[in-house]
Amino acid sequence: MTALASLGIPLSLAFTIGSFSVNGTMHHLLNLAGRYVAAGPERQSQFDGILVWIVLVSFAGTGFFRRRSLKNVILQEADCDRRIQNG
Repeated sequence: MTALASLGIPLSLAFTIGSFSVNGTMHHLLNLAGRYVAAGPERQSQFDGILVWIVLVSFAGTGFFRRRSLKNVILQEADCDRRIQNG
């Protein structure tokens, strides 16, 4: 759930750049793809790094805001494991 939410954040940003329309988003993604292919390897790796950082920061932020539910899931699984081990 956290991974899907963190991938949704950059997609939401792309949708925002496209003026909240599918046509606008596709137009901007086509423009981005053309510029990405035309760029040199240094610029492509720089863009890749920026994209990775955006996803990592959104993953960390999503995990931070979901920390209570994640903690509950971890504790429930640990409790279930103890019950199985004790019979």
